[in-house]
Amino acid sequence: MALPTRATQLLLENPDSDQKSLPHLPNELLLMITNYLDFKSQMHVRNVAHHLRDIVDHLAKPPINEIKCEFFKDESSNVSAKIKYSAGGFITRTNFHKKYDLNSAIDHLGILLKNRRLQLSIFYWKNTVSTEIDRQLLNITNSLNHRLFINYLDASLAGDMMVDFVKVTRPGILNQIFQIETVEPINLDRLVQLRQFKSAKKVDFSGIIPDFSRHARHFLHFDEVFVKAEKISMEAVLALKEFFTRSDQCARFSIDERIEPSNLELEAALAPSNYQLSEEDAWHRGDDGYRAYAIPDSNDYLDVVFVDNWLTFERC
Repeated sequence: MALPTRATQLLLENPDSDQKSLPHLPNELLLMITNYLDFKSQMHVRNVAHHLRDIVDHLAKPPINEIKCEFFKDESSNVSAKIKYSAGGFITRTNFHKKYDLNSAIDHLGILLKNRRLQLSIFYWKNTVSTEIDRQLLNITNSLNHRLFINYLDASLAGDMMVDFVKVTRPGILNQIFQIETVEPINLDRLVQLRQFKSAKKVDFSGIIPDFSRHARHFLHFDEVFVKAEKISMEAVLALKEFFTRSDQCARFSIDERIEPSNLELEAALAPSNYQLSEEDAWHRGDDGYRAYAIPDSNDYLDVVFVDNWLTFERC
């Protein structure tokens, strides 16, 4: 790959460049060269000299767009960490850390997160060891003087820590939020007010929300919603049905682990179907647990499914 014009110009201005060691080249040229290196080479260069470390850590763009971190115990209860760094779907480096080395795993991750030029399509965090490790991550992110560029966040963080992590991401960039664990009402109140949450397009809660009734309206801007909630009021259910028949903002809204209202209560409260399904679609449906409603001024229809503990609204 050819160097850019500016790099060529710098080489011409420094005819003895080929006689200089890497640390003695002009900083602008070093930055251009560093931006052309793969991840492994960048990590090697940062150990050559102190000012090269500064260039790699603060000025160069990291050549990765995915970070996946796992902290876990094996069958013998030995604690380990695995951190994968990827670019374009190809794994460029995998670091393995044992219990005595966990701090170095966090420190290395911190070096990358502190680089304001880091742009991640995916940040994955799964920790089944201790909340102290989660807090080490939050200590890093809360100390940043910039917001993280993350498009897809999949993090198994408890409610208050998930809220704090989402707060340090860039609004408008964070597009999908997954694996939100149990969120107490007070933290759910905080989460739904964040600009990052309001501008995201897809959300998935893995933790159970005891009562989703008063929060449902804060989720209507998403393209897709998946939550686990034990209870949602009938008033909120009917409001969701009404919303889907007059707006194409949300394509799918699913609630799992539902206890209230019961399927019998939904059968009684929801109006009969008024949309004629095709023979193929109708063949898969019975009379109980399904509704299909025509959407005014549209060729789409609203599909409502309430089977077992599921309640799903989908625009089809």
